[in-house]
Amino acid sequence: MILLDNLSKTYESKKVSVGALKNVTLKIEKGDMFGIIGYSGAGKSTLIRCINLLERPDSGKVVINDIDITALSPKSLRKQREKIGMIFQHFNLMNRRNVFDNVAYPLKGKGLNKVQIEEKVIKLLELVGIKDKVYSYPSQLSGGQKQRVAIARALANDPEVLLCDEATSALDPQNTRAILNLLKDINQKLNLTVVIITHQMEVVKEVCNRVAVMENGEVVEKGSILDIFSNPKRGITKEFVANTMGYDNLEDVINQGFLKNSSSYELTVKISFVGQAAGQAFISKISIDYGILANILFGSIESLQGVSFGSLIVSFSGNSAKIHEAIEFLEENNIKVEVLKENGIIKSNNAQCS
Repeated sequence: MILLDNLSKTYESKKVSVGALKNVTLKIEKGDMFGIIGYSGAGKSTLIRCINLLERPDSGKVVINDIDITALSPKSLRKQREKIGMIFQHFNLMNRRNVFDNVAYPLKGKGLNKVQIEEKVIKLLELVGIKDKVYSYPSQLSGGQKQRVAIARALANDPEVLLCDEATSALDPQNTRAILNLLKDINQKLNLTVVIITHQMEVVKEVCNRVAVMENGEVVEKGSILDIFSNPKRGITKEFVANTMGYDNLEDVINQGFLKNSSSYELTVKISFVGQAAGQAFISKISIDYGILANILFGSIESLQGVSFGSLIVSFSGNSAKIHEAIEFLEENNIKVEVLKENGIIKSNNAQCS
């Protein structure tokens, strides 16, 4: 549906040159709920604005439905943009127009008569759940209601792609969940491809099926939501996942220790499991079978797209050989084991959980 091919974008000023995008390549399939996540300055907002050429890349191509829109004439580009809706963090509504007129605005000049416009606007307002606010003004609406109006307006031209630039960042948690559920519902009902820019991994986890992680203008990691959450590889991805899963204070957890001043061999590990393994009592089994003590310092189990996955931070104490045999057993059962701390020494490459 969308191919971003080797996009680069640099902003120049008198004193500094900033590489906002550096050879970014992404493929987004039709019907995806695709998340692009990164901290402020990562380049994610520049990237999403390049999809509809609100920002034109210095090099590279943007291909939508097999059309290279970077090669289009201004007139053809305007026509193509009608199939790309966009919503923003601060709604961008026209304050002097009521809800009806805000949603109807993109339909002007489309050859529709008054009755057709009214039918379409009402249908869109029903879809986003605010038909009762049809004659209200933006100043009379809550933040969540304003974003619903913005979504209805973005859908007015029956787009194939909906771009969401930090669409929930200005909302409270309750409205954030409601808007995310609405976007998921629209994605399913209209088979709409949705691209969500965010700095919140919780947003990605809630609705997306695929995600790309950006840092310093580059895509550093990408994949399915389950892959990214169950097996993040880059430091920034590990940080996002740790914050979302609740083990962002990992160093404090593994510093709790198990048997202080003990002569026993001690190993603290992070155990990650996906699917059926999540429901099996492996910790109890290896404690009994291998005669080692196990202390669970932290545990988290989630479900993504119907698949269970989770992580445990476990401190083992006992015979060194038996502990390593137990770890081999876990790995043979497709459970990932990462050593965090050995005999009181924290492994330097585990500043963040993976």
